[in-house]
Amino acid sequence: YSKACISLFKYNDEHLDGMIEHVEAKAAHFKPFNIFIKDLNVFYNGSYRTIYLDIVNKYPVRDIFEKLIKEDTGYIPHITIAKKLAAEDFLKAWPYLKDLPYSQHFLCDRITVLGRTENKWFHYKDILFGGTHDDASLQVAGMLCILRYSQNTLLSVLTVSLNRYINYVTSRNSPDPIRLLLI
Repeated sequence: YSKACISLFKYNDEHLDGMIEHVEAKAAHFKPFNIFIKDLNVFYNGSYRTIYLDIVNKYPVRDIFEKLIKEDTGYIPHITIAKKLAAEDFLKAWPYLKDLPYSQHFLCDRITVLGRTENKWFHYKDILFGGTHDDASLQVAGMLCILRYSQNTLLSVLTVSLNRYINYVTSRNSPDPIRLLLI
C-alpha cells in the first residue's frame, strides 16, 4: 500500500474484529484536526537510515495513538519516504534532499484500516472520526491502522517522486540534483 500515511499500529491476532470494534469506539470521540508537515528528516537504525516527512504538530497524532494503544515515548509520528536505506545509498541521496523545502497541511478525519492477505496490503475500511465507518466483511490475516485524509494525492505524488529520486540517485555513482525537478 503506497499512499502517504502515518502508521499507528499493526495488529496480528485472531481477535481482529474485537480490535476493530475497539478502534471504532475510540474514534467516535475523535474530532478532525489539521496535520502540518514540514521538511524531511532521518531516523538512524544501526547501519540503516529512514527518510521521512516530519510532522510539526505531533501531539494530536500521539494522543490518538495513546488512546488506541498505550503510552509509548518511542512513537514518533511521521510519513515514511524511504526506509532501510543502506548507509552508502543514504549518503548519496541525503545531501540533495536535506535542504529540500517542503511544507503542507491536511485535514485528518479518519483512521484507515488496511488488511493483509498473501503478503499484500489492501484497503479494508475507513473509520471516520465522530463514529461513522464503512462496512467490511473480508477475512484478513492482519491489519494496519493508519491516519490519512481522503484526498492525499499531492502527498502521495511527492512520496512516490522522492522514492523514485532516491532509487535513481542510489543506482548511480554521481547523483544529479537537477533530476529531482524532472520527476
